Amino acid sequence: MDYHIDMRRGKRSDFIEAVIAFYIQELKLDRSRYFLAVITDQNVIRKQDIKGGVIQSAPRVIGMVLDTRLPMQQLVQTIAHEMVHVRQIARGRLQNKVIRNQMVNVWRGRIYADRDLAYHRRPWELEAFRQERELAYRLWEAIGEL
Repeated sequence: MDYHIDMRRGKRSDFIEAVIAFYIQELKLDRSRYFLAVITDQNVIRKQDIKGGVIQSAPRVIGMVLDTRLPMQQLVQTIAHEMVHVRQIARGRLQNKVIRNQMVNVWRGRIYADRDLAYHRRPWELEAFRQERELAYRLWEAIGEL
């Protein structure tokens, strides 16, 4: 999987790039033909009340937004969570579609509108929450922070 991070170069952007590269390997996405476009913003939480997000923005293109003001541990866990969604999309398990002028998610062939289920009950979110801590743990272990 190729990717690009839209962020001013520096230690934090280098760290984010290394984290994404690590998760691409861990989630076995390195041979994926999808392109990951990462957009960073210092105020995503304030503007949209989210830490990060992922959407398929075009065929074979996945967009990710990250709040770069998150504390380091929270940033690592947020990237892990969003990378699980990247894998879900790249493997065809999760799709974002517009049906009757409404954005919906299609999870394993079943259509879900946002009003159908609370955020923490959506099956793609349950999977991401289950895996984010383990992925974050593997990263911290790999860099010797444990």
